[in-house]
Amino acid sequence: MPAPDGGAMLWPAPLELAGDGRGVTYTHYGFVDISGKLVVSQRYESYQYCTNRDGRASFVIASLSGQKDDIYDLTGKLLRPSPTTDTLCGGADRVIIRHVIDGESGKVDEGLFNVVTGKVEVPIRRNRHLTVVSPAIVNVSDPSGEYFDDLLNNARIPHPGFLDEQASIGQDLALIVTDRRRDLTSKSVKVGVIDTMGKWLLKPSLVEAYGFGAGFSIIRVGEQLTFLDAAMKQTGGTWDDIYQIYNESTGSVLGYEVSTGADHGLLGVDLAVIVQPGAADIDCGAGDGVCAVTEAGATSMIALPAAARTALPPGFSSALSPAFYGDQGSGEGRSQRIFVVGTGQVITLAAVSSCEARTNTWLQCEPGAGMAPPVVLDASGTVTPFSSVMAVADPIPEVGASYYWATSGGIEGFIDSKGTWRYQQSRYTQLED
Repeated sequence: MPAPDGGAMLWPAPLELAGDGRGVTYTHYGFVDISGKLVVSQRYESYQYCTNRDGRASFVIASLSGQKDDIYDLTGKLLRPSPTTDTLCGGADRVIIRHVIDGESGKVDEGLFNVVTGKVEVPIRRNRHLTVVSPAIVNVSDPSGEYFDDLLNNARIPHPGFLDEQASIGQDLALIVTDRRRDLTSKSVKVGVIDTMGKWLLKPSLVEAYGFGAGFSIIRVGEQLTFLDAAMKQTGGTWDDIYQIYNESTGSVLGYEVSTGADHGLLGVDLAVIVQPGAADIDCGAGDGVCAVTEAGATSMIALPAAARTALPPGFSSALSPAFYGDQGSGEGRSQRIFVVGTGQVITLAAVSSCEARTNTWLQCEPGAGMAPPVVLDASGTVTPFSSVMAVADPIPEVGASYYWATSGGIEGFIDSKGTWRYQQSRYTQLED
């Protein structure tokens, strides 16, 4: 099971365990290496992949309640245990270590640990909170103020304001800050923009702003929304609502659905108009930038970020993916007839089903309970022996998926895009201890 770039990888292998005999089940995780061998046993309750400065997965944090987290490299070698039982990814070669004070309220104290050296670089302190801005920058927030920890240059960079965490994660050019800390009693908080050197790009003057995905921030001006570009200029028109359309694998912005009153439109990632605002019905719910646009009774598919349209055949109005269309004749999100783009076939399912694409390779259709068994189609329209297929995240998110976790009868495991088993295990395992 090699990674697409030829590098090391641990693929997560779940195992559902029957617990106390009262119908309670537990899922534990282990890891399979590139040879298709289980090299880390299935004993962990959760895991996180952490990336290097290039965005590739470089190590994994594996967790089991009540025990210090384990940190593995991608060959299955235990690098070292974390100093704490609660650990998060913390930038290139680092993890955020945490002492949970109150789990219900989310109160934690945090620090930064270097996985390579085994040293605590930022000690845990009371009311200290860390946020990963990018692989190279971590924001450290103390009661006395905040600063950026530049991991590449081992430098502390003071900055004004207080980082708006949700609006700045993953950004490395322009970061949203508030003029004072937000809390439940905050009123009239003003929002501004700084760069990663802590310099003002726009002093606090905005009421509301969201992170600079694809080079634009969504800001509120009065009762409407618009865009702010990297030059701190408003652009892209004003709208009642703006919805970002994401690639679910990479988190990157692919475009925007906009609306004013009853008019709906579609903008590209560069804010170019793809669908003029009007009476069009726009449905981007299939995910990963696949949108079905219905105008004057005709439906076409747009796969963002490209702006080209593909007309759906008569009788089909749901773009499940670029490879599959549904008739959607029995309610939103449910189909009985599937059009297979690659072959032009029409597959009629045994019952009306909820269908979801697993990349462009598979389509999984689930009928109502007791109506018929689930069906998985491949890109040629063949009904496969699988009852479920789920894409497995690649170590390089932009690649998509190379492998899938599949179920067939009493067997589950990894398959490749051709449906060939790469790792198998029994689905029937009892928890004996």
